[in-house]
Amino acid sequence: MLKIYIHGLKDGEYDIHLTSKVEELKILSEEFFGNIVFNGKMRIIGKRYTINGIAECMAKFECDLSLREFDSNIIANISCSYLANNELFYLNKNNGSKEFSEMIIHEDEKYIDLSTEIIEELTVNIPMKKVHPDFEGKNLEDLYPEYSANLIKENTKLDNGSWDALKSIKFDVD
Repeated sequence: MLKIYIHGLKDGEYDIHLTSKVEELKILSEEFFGNIVFNGKMRIIGKRYTINGIAECMAKFECDLSLREFDSNIIANISCSYLANNELFYLNKNNGSKEFSEMIIHEDEKYIDLSTEIIEELTVNIPMKKVHPDFEGKNLEDLYPEYSANLIKENTKLDNGSWDALKSIKFDVD
């Protein structure tokens, strides 16, 4: 789990370094493997906890152009804010509204669990187009010129003479 121990911390700024194995977390995306690493800072002012940092994890993909497998480091910026408040905690817990810009935690909470936020951000940062590093900036015609649309068009030009017999057919429309 990616938890920060906050019980008894005073106001100020703290460096955060968290690591967790992918297998320990409930990740829906099977591309991720190895460790999830989070490095950042936490600032405490009164009952407000602000956390900013970068999460990283390796992922295995199949190239959309060449079908070769490759590994890529997925990086996500994490920024979240928590407010420790008993009254708002019960209010927020009972009605389930998301009208607050920050997440509400109980004042007696000992940990802030960043697992969900980090997993969501890493998943959102998976690239839509997965291209092997050897093929970045290249298109399909550069990789496979024999399947080029222009070459296929040239090879499939039809002989106009073979269609002349069909042009002489007359349809009788009443």
